[in-house]
Amino acid sequence: KEVIKMATFTAAKEKTKSGKATHKNATYNTHASMKRVIDYIYNEKKGSPELMKGYNLNPKTAYEEMMLNKMYFGKDEEDGKRRMVVHFIQSFNPGEVEAKVASEIADKMLKHKLFDGFKVAYATHTDKPHIHTHFIIDTVNQETGIMWQLSKDQLQELKDYSDELCREYGLSVIPKQEKTSIYKPRGQTQAEGEGRSWVKETKLAVENCAAVSRSKEEFIEKLNSLGYKVVWDANKKHITFERGGHKIRGKTLSGDKLVENSPFSKEALEKRFSINEQVASKDHQNNEVENVVTNAMDGINTLIRVAARESKNNDYPFQSMENKTDSLLAKKEKMKELEKGQGYDWEV
Repeated sequence: KEVIKMATFTAAKEKTKSGKATHKNATYNTHASMKRVIDYIYNEKKGSPELMKGYNLNPKTAYEEMMLNKMYFGKDEEDGKRRMVVHFIQSFNPGEVEAKVASEIADKMLKHKLFDGFKVAYATHTDKPHIHTHFIIDTVNQETGIMWQLSKDQLQELKDYSDELCREYGLSVIPKQEKTSIYKPRGQTQAEGEGRSWVKETKLAVENCAAVSRSKEEFIEKLNSLGYKVVWDANKKHITFERGGHKIRGKTLSGDKLVENSPFSKEALEKRFSINEQVASKDHQNNEVENVVTNAMDGINTLIRVAARESKNNDYPFQSMENKTDSLLAKKEKMKELEKGQGYDWEV
C-alpha cells in the first residue's frame, strides 16, 4: 500500500507522564520552563550543530537574549499567566525529506510577516524516524514590546504558508478539510430567522460578555445580570449556561465538536480575559488603537446593560437589538481588525 507523505505545522502539545500527547497546547509560564525547552531543542544529541539556528538571536545566547528583551519591556514577571515562549513543530514523514532541506524550509518559514520583530530559537531534529523542526518564539516583540497573540485564522495562515513552502520542494501536504460542525436542527434555523432562537441569544450574550470581561468572576457577573446561570466547575470539562429552563454547554454553543476548537472553552475564555486585562491596563504605545479599543469596549458594555434591562420583558434582547446596533457592531469589528495587527486577537 502506498504511503501518502504529508508535512504538518502545529503547536506543540502537552504530554502526560507516560509521554502521550494531549490536545492541550504546551505552555511555558516560567523562566525555568523557557530555558528547559530552549536547551531541549539545542541538544546536539537531537541534531547536528549546523541545524541549530536563531532568528533575531544567537543560538548560543538564546535564553539570555530573550530574558533581556523581556526585562527591557518589563514583561519578565512570572505571574502564572504570562507565556514566556510559544512552541511550534514542523514535521515530515519518515524518509520524505533530508535534514538540510527541512532546515531550509524552516529558514523560509520565518520570513512570514507574523514573525517580524520576534526572537525565535529553532532547530531541526533527526533523532526520530520523522525529521522535524522546533520553533521556540519569544512572546515579547523586540521592536514594539507587544505580546505574541495568534488567532485561529492567523494559525491557518501559517499552516497554509508551510504547505506552500513544502509544495515548492515537491512535498505532499494534508488536503484541506471542511470544518466539522454540530448539526443545526431546522427548527433552530427557523427560530434564528425569526429572532427568537435561545441558542443564538445565548451565544450573543456569551460573546459580548466575554469581549469585555477581565476575569472569570466579571464574566459570570455580567451573564448573571442577563438572567443566566453559569456552571464553571473545575472538575468538569465544559462550561454550562442556563436560563429559563434551557441549558447548553459552551462546546455545543460554538458549534465545535472538539472542545479545544471552541472559543467558549475554559482555556479560550481565560485567554480572552487576560487579553482584556492587558488592554485595560493601557500598556500600549499606539494611542489611536487604544482609543478605538476603549471606545468599542464601552459600547459593548452599554449594549450589555441595555440587554439586561430589556431581558425583564423580552427573552431575546440581543436579537431584538441586533438590527438597531449597527454602529456598535461595526465599531466592534473595527476593533478586532485593528487588534489583529497589535496582538490583541481573542480567537484561539
